[in-house]
Amino acid sequence: MLQYVSMFELPNSELSCYPNPFSEVVFINLELFEANKPVNITIHNALGEEVYSTLAKQNAFCKLELAFLPKNTVYIVSATQGKLEYRCKLLK
Repeated sequence: MLQYVSMFELPNSELSCYPNPFSEVVFINLELFEANKPVNITIHNALGEEVYSTLAKQNAFCKLELAFLPKNTVYIVSATQGKLEYRCKLLK
């Protein structure tokens, strides 16, 4: 199911992702989530297609190796745990 989201008005955009823009590695701050529970992380391209998904163990930060993603593209990162969901916009 595709969900259309304006890139300029992301709901729940408190998720911290850096560096931004990135080239190979992205760090995601997961301190907003409950400790000791996994966090589902998905990345969608500007067309809404899922290009990456992982289940992160809840630590303060998550490191993602994303060198394989195409350059000059905007991505939406979503991190969810139960009913909590936060998003950020990334540029590569």
